[in-house]
Amino acid sequence: MKASFFARMENSEKLLREQRFIMEIPARRLDPTLPEKVANEPIAVQGIADCIFFENGQPIIVDYKTDLVSDEQVLRERYSAQLDIYAEAFEKNSGTKGSAKSLYIPLPFQKQSSFRL
Repeated sequence: MKASFFARMENSEKLLREQRFIMEIPARRLDPTLPEKVANEPIAVQGIADCIFFENGQPIIVDYKTDLVSDEQVLRERYSAQLDIYAEAFEKNSGTKGSAKSLYIPLPFQKQSSFRL
């Protein structure tokens, strides 16, 4: 039986896998403690969004994680900045606004789940 999350992906309007990106962000976004003279220096950030699928015209950016944690909040704190950057990069590259962000944690790493950030 397919998990409902994968059924959503399979039945989506559009499904993109391993979407690569590169973009510049100010250095302070990665380290808010930087001195002002270097805080606005551009830093190149690159990454790969594991999956992006569309529901009702809205992109949902998915990142798979294998962390062994018992609290979703730990994952939210650990990865929300990463997915914010993925969403920003996708929106800039595609012209699409309002990306939702989800983490998916497969078995056996913890109870199989997906949740929005």
